[in-house]
Amino acid sequence: MVTASTKSSTISPISGELDFITFLIDYVVNTNPGDLQTNLEHLSKYMLDKMDPLDSRNIYRKAYGNLKECVTKGKAIMAVFQLDGTCFKFQKPAQVEAAYGAGLIQEIAWQKYLEGRKSYLTKHLTLARDYKMNVCKNCDMKYYVAGNRAGACSSDQGLHDPSYDFTKDPDNVLNCKI
Repeated sequence: MVTASTKSSTISPISGELDFITFLIDYVVNTNPGDLQTNLEHLSKYMLDKMDPLDSRNIYRKAYGNLKECVTKGKAIMAVFQLDGTCFKFQKPAQVEAAYGAGLIQEIAWQKYLEGRKSYLTKHLTLARDYKMNVCKNCDMKYYVAGNRAGACSSDQGLHDPSYDFTKDPDNVLNCKI
């Protein structure tokens, strides 16, 4: 785990960007903790309908004209999040951790992200266990255990290598990492 003392950055957030990232993390985790994503339209509607127009985060967004421009122009924001069409979601966990290590995520937002990540993993690993699936250590792909055959894994053309052993703790999937 990255600690606050190891933070260094090649991306320098602009004024207000760290607070905006904290807001974005809080919004995504609170509104969709099981999937950790939202639609830009929902986020924009929330900002317009529920936030004071003079809120510093709304003013930060308005400086770019619209929310899409705001998030795509923010180098620090895009180190934490990605935009897939209008789906706004976190980068891969290792990239989010690197952004935290680089000082692009405030401590309170990091703790919120970890809370959301735990909810996400609990949901998705429970589904994987219940549907007899696993996650490959090599290619990070979910796969059906019964369908694991030679050449299935794209990383080395072999079998998928399971990341979890759901027999380790049938009551808590978070304790099943191999």
